[in-house]
Amino acid sequence: MWLLFSSVKATFANVIRLRKTSKLLMNIKLPLRPVTILLALFAISTGTSRAQVITVNNASFEDPVVGAGNYTDNSVPDWKIVGTDNYTAGVQDFGSGDFDSFDPLPAPASGNQALYVAHGGIVYQDVGALAADTTYTLTLAVGQRLGSDNSGGGIFELINGTTNAGTVLATSTLDTPDQGTFNLQSLTYTTGDSVSGDLTIGLLETSGQVVFDNVQLTGQAVPEPSIPFLLTLGGGATMSLLPYRRSRLTV
Repeated sequence: MWLLFSSVKATFANVIRLRKTSKLLMNIKLPLRPVTILLALFAISTGTSRAQVITVNNASFEDPVVGAGNYTDNSVPDWKIVGTDNYTAGVQDFGSGDFDSFDPLPAPASGNQALYVAHGGIVYQDVGALAADTTYTLTLAVGQRLGSDNSGGGIFELINGTTNAGTVLATSTLDTPDQGTFNLQSLTYTTGDSVSGDLTIGLLETSGQVVFDNVQLTGQAVPEPSIPFLLTLGGGATMSLLPYRRSRLTV
């Protein structure tokens, strides 16, 4: 009986405290301007979409398997090559002496093989239709082989079109990593509300020899304000005309 009485008493006390807290919160007056309220509603209404991975075929150039120290001549499955010289581009399994490690290659490279591009060559891949109101992020690993004779420069691009001859949307000059290593590089581009055609990745060599690996592409839809926010925004002009008076915190 005593335990039951204590439990009822404690519950009653909690109810009293809850009612007092509720009254206290209702009496708090904060000097919020209408624009502050609108910005808060906008942050809640828009939300954030997640980036979607876009498939890049043979992204780490593990196909075909060529074996340690071997490479292909102007043949890269799932990629197109622009260039007429021998060994313009190909898949290579680097042995000892080219990078700090080779089985596997040093991160952020992936696997044992990578793409080499030389002689002003261009390698590209069409990854599908370009989407409206989307932020694209292209990320890849760039390697620098040991030895000064293997130094090189290049660029990577996002192109609107089915080949490298399309309209360049975004381009970035390679940041040369330390010899024997790879570094991670990226670029972004956001489309408008009206687009057409495909999206193509372009990898270009401008001097020496360039090594690419681990090509990744994501697309993230640009969030739009929700209908409730737009309705609120419509009434915002009326709110902003109301007189504003700074008040003290009152309890």
